[in-house]
Amino acid sequence: MPDVPKADISDYFAAGHSNEDFEKLIRSTVTDTNVPARDTPVPKGATLVRKLVELDAANKFATNDKGSAELFSTIFKNVSRYNPTQKDWMYYN
Repeated sequence: MPDVPKADISDYFAAGHSNEDFEKLIRSTVTDTNVPARDTPVPKGATLVRKLVELDAANKFATNDKGSAELFSTIFKNVSRYNPTQKDWMYYN
């Protein structure tokens, strides 16, 4: 949080900020223009944020480890595979 060092969301609200303040902070921080460009084909011709919106990720994927894994595999299935022998993710371009 910008004015509450080493804080989480509960500290932000405890410091007297409202839901509207938080929404303004999010809108001012998260935009398509400040998402780092990727040199990978994922997703083709679109930023990652646009792909998440297109997938309606917030509504179609569970907010738990399984949902995160399903979302990751949906977005990166063409370029990333887990190698159990090396116990690591491999990137293919």
